[in-house]
Formats: sequence, C-alpha cells, structure tokens
Amino acid sequence: MGLLGLIRDTGGGTDSTLRECRNCGLKVDSDDDVCPACASTEIASYTL
Repeated sequence: MGLLGLIRDTGGGTDSTLRECRNCGLKVDSDDDVCPACASTEIASYTL
C-alpha cells in the first residue's frame, strides 16, 4: 500500500476534491469556473 492509500485508510477512506486557481492559487468552490480574485478560467482540480 502506498502513502496515499494509507492516508485514505486512516482518514475514513473518503476522497475529497481541492479546486484552486492555477494563476493565483486561490481555493475556489466546486461550482466556480472563473477565479473570483483574478478572473482566470484555469481552475485545477485535485482528488485527495
């Protein structure tokens, strides 16, 4: 088992998603397609 699997097992096993602006790094809500801080449409999504 890798480190990510170990973290998931000890954290309840549920995935969570982090979405952030690739331009300024601001965390954005899941329903935002445009960054409210810099108006960039480059939103990254990471499953943790």
